[in-house]
Amino acid sequence: MGISRMFMSAWYPAVESIRQAITRPRPVSATAKPAILIRNQKKDYGTAKQLEGAIHEGERVVLLEDIATTGGQVLEAGQLLRDTFKVNVPAIIATIDRQEGARENIEAAGFAFDALFTKSDLGIDE
Repeated sequence: MGISRMFMSAWYPAVESIRQAITRPRPVSATAKPAILIRNQKKDYGTAKQLEGAIHEGERVVLLEDIATTGGQVLEAGQLLRDTFKVNVPAIIATIDRQEGARENIEAAGFAFDALFTKSDLGIDE
C-alpha cells in the first residue's frame, strides 16, 4: 500500500476524492480515489479550463501539496473549490511543511492543515 493510501485511510476515510493544486501536468494521485488537476489560472488554449476532471457540489475532497511554504497556491485552490464549486475541503495536506507560514495562512482561511514532515523533522535548519 502506498503512502498516500495509508495516510488517507488512516486520517480521512470518509473523503470521496483527493485533489492536487498544480501548475504543470504530473501524476496527481497514487490512490484508488478519483483525482483532478487544478491550474492556478485558466489557459487560453486546450480546454481553457482552470479545473480538469469531475467534481460535484457537496463532495468531500482533500487537497494535496508537495512542498508548503506560504501555502498561497494550494490555499487559492481550496478557496476556489469551497467558494466556486461548493465542495467541502476538510483538509489540505502537504508532504513537507517548510514552516514559513503555510500552516498559519491555511488555518486562518478556515482549512485544517496537516503535513507528513516538517523542515524540522528532516533536520533542516536555515
